[in-house]
Amino acid sequence: MLDRNDRTPIALFIVVSTFLVLLTNIPLLYGYLSQPPNLKFMGIVAGIRDSNFYFMMMNQGDGWSPILHNYFATGEPDTIYHGFFWFLLGKIADILSLENLTAYHAARIAVTILFVPAAYWFVSRFLESKSERGAALIMLCFGAGGGWAPMLLYRGGVPPFIASDVGTPEASSFFTLMIFPHLSVALLLIGMCFALVEGSIAGQRTSWAVAAGICGMVLGFIHAINLVVIYAALALFAVASLIILKEKRPFRFVIIFGALSVWPIAYYLFLTLIRPELLPQAPVRSPTPVAYLVGFAPQILLGLIHVADLVRRRSLPRGDLFLICWAVANCLLLYSYPLLSQEARAVLGLQLPLTVLSVRAIFGTIVPWIEPEWGKADRPPKRVVALLVIVLIVGFTFPGSFYNISERVRRLQSYPDLFSVTYDEYEALQFLGGASGEGIVLSGERLGGYVPRLTRKRSWLGQYDLPSRDSRFEAAEDFFSGAMSLSKRYAFLKKNNVGFVYYGRQERALGGKGLTGTTFLKRVFGNDSVDVYRFEQDHLSDKE
Repeated sequence: MLDRNDRTPIALFIVVSTFLVLLTNIPLLYGYLSQPPNLKFMGIVAGIRDSNFYFMMMNQGDGWSPILHNYFATGEPDTIYHGFFWFLLGKIADILSLENLTAYHAARIAVTILFVPAAYWFVSRFLESKSERGAALIMLCFGAGGGWAPMLLYRGGVPPFIASDVGTPEASSFFTLMIFPHLSVALLLIGMCFALVEGSIAGQRTSWAVAAGICGMVLGFIHAINLVVIYAALALFAVASLIILKEKRPFRFVIIFGALSVWPIAYYLFLTLIRPELLPQAPVRSPTPVAYLVGFAPQILLGLIHVADLVRRRSLPRGDLFLICWAVANCLLLYSYPLLSQEARAVLGLQLPLTVLSVRAIFGTIVPWIEPEWGKADRPPKRVVALLVIVLIVGFTFPGSFYNISERVRRLQSYPDLFSVTYDEYEALQFLGGASGEGIVLSGERLGGYVPRLTRKRSWLGQYDLPSRDSRFEAAEDFFSGAMSLSKRYAFLKKNNVGFVYYGRQERALGGKGLTGTTFLKRVFGNDSVDVYRFEQDHLSDKE
């Protein structure tokens, strides 16, 4: 057993970081290298709608106001009070003269690299030996759960459920690091908060609790729901310590953490009570419990083995109680609606305590239990058997991450239109980006999602969770299909402050006869498959 002051394994960090960066970027590289010649890959491998919304906020980073606007919600409350991360990332991109897409992936890769030493430092708070720490680091960086098994079983059909580790980016650190930079930063901060609070309690270090509070405050302004999870876990741990361990000291450090980190919670509580329309309204409910049970199956099973061993030995170290309380509180909040309307997001970080408990089971219970009689000549060496057991158990969690890679690649291969636009469409959007005028761009829903990102103009359609989405869609469908008369088209465009009409593949597919022959729509751009019209309000003829 090594103490917590052993040398930092720099070589391990370099190797793990290198492989982690390479593996998490395989879908992105595939997307750029495999697109058909008529399509331009847009640089996102999952969450297209969400990512376009993030880029819209990043575009506003060239100003200095952190109060942003939703360019998909013209005519509705469109102020965004929760986009601080994207504003800062957009500001950095603006200062460094980087494209937003470059800044997006650079931030994600940078956090991926930082995650490795941070994860190692986190597990070192609970695991003493170098072998345990290494195994936990590998599981955290490359492991997922058991979701790959049912997905392969139903490869040719529809599975009855989607396990969390292959269906929810927040449930697997590998999946998180592969997809979203803000979730990656939040995951990093979750680990830092818990490690610093644990260190402050174990070493009576007030400064560590202060540092944890600062990390928590930053986390709250990025992903407030996970700060709520931390509060619940720490409160449960403080009470359990008093009842089980007869210790009062955790309360002091938990209160310091809470006092410093509570400000984003107070901020969002204020908005919830005063301006609820300015916060995300669509709930994100958790999947069924079986999705989590399968998604975390290896970790849950190993964690239960370790807990059973603690009960058998009638021993409960503070570190184990800390992790158990974290996992219990986290699991309860996964089904806490309406307390947490976006309860599915609370799963971010749950892999951390479950992994440490798993490693403690492997090294403290399973390996000692299966040790053969070492004195017999035909028995293999103890170290070989132990290593084989560890590799098999830890390796069982790897297929989930590789399934996530292959599934992203498969979707890029099977549905390239979801992740790309044609060069004609891209050219038209680039034109709109340089066209003067601030009016709304009327288009179909697919291209409308890219309008704020690529043109910095407002879009009539493009997001699904607006209260008026259905009525907006019906109006656009009536406009492009010809169901509206010319006079009604004119009135519709004028009433809704439409400045440009995008007319491409999706719009033509609605069956209209085109937009030519009107005096109030002036064709200002055209290529083989896309036309762009400017709405001119003062050009309605008497006949129209």
